[in-house]
Amino acid sequence: MEPTAEELKELEDLGLEYKTDSQLIAESQAVLPEIQPGTFYEDCRYYPILCLVRDDLDGSLTGLCLIDGYVGDCSLFHCGVVPLSFEEAIQRYAAFHGEKEASPYLVNLLKRMKVPLLTQEDITGPE
Repeated sequence: MEPTAEELKELEDLGLEYKTDSQLIAESQAVLPEIQPGTFYEDCRYYPILCLVRDDLDGSLTGLCLIDGYVGDCSLFHCGVVPLSFEEAIQRYAAFHGEKEASPYLVNLLKRMKVPLLTQEDITGPE
């Protein structure tokens, strides 16, 4: 339902702008498009996260933390998330646990998860 002219005026008086769902989605998709379900990112706690869901309507990411197994949310707009490659995510996991490299068990587990692990080429296409 679109806002009335009066509601739009109230928003304008408050210095706010009304945006449609399609405008919000377009803005969200422009922010870090390489983070998609099946890719990794660093969350606002600096932990490596496997992205499970990206909601472009509200700009949220839901992911599985490789460090503590926590499933949580971050904002594309407010948390300062950073895309990570598979190798970087594994290196961060190993470093956090004081290991030189992650166990082969973890690497194999992540490779076999139901969420497809995407490469940068999967997202951007061949160069």
